[in-house]
Amino acid sequence: MKRLIILTYIFVLLFFKATDVLAQTPEAIFVAGNSLQKTDIIRLQIKDDLKLADAKFDSVTVIQKDYQNKLKQVNQDKKLTEPLKQKRLKDLAEAKTKRLKAAGLDDGELKKVETYFQHKYLP
Repeated sequence: MKRLIILTYIFVLLFFKATDVLAQTPEAIFVAGNSLQKTDIIRLQIKDDLKLADAKFDSVTVIQKDYQNKLKQVNQDKKLTEPLKQKRLKDLAEAKTKRLKAAGLDDGELKKVETYFQHKYLP
């Protein structure tokens, strides 16, 4: 009787372990076995999607992060009226575009970057 209980226990453990291994997606296996952090993986994916030179991509990431922080501040500011908030958001977008052009992006790259982040991060 004890032997039957032990064998049943081992079978159940093996069953659940096999189910766990088979249920993992390839992405989960990659992330679990990869020493890169999640942010590094996302960064590499964005770089691959945009196909920019390293220097331009580094500039884009700094500018985009700064823009997102300022955007968040404006959206969370309860003192702003709606027209003033819309004006500030428009000014932020224009400033971001100017900074991207100053970073050396041509018109095609600029359009690609703005389209990418518009579609990727809109709720």
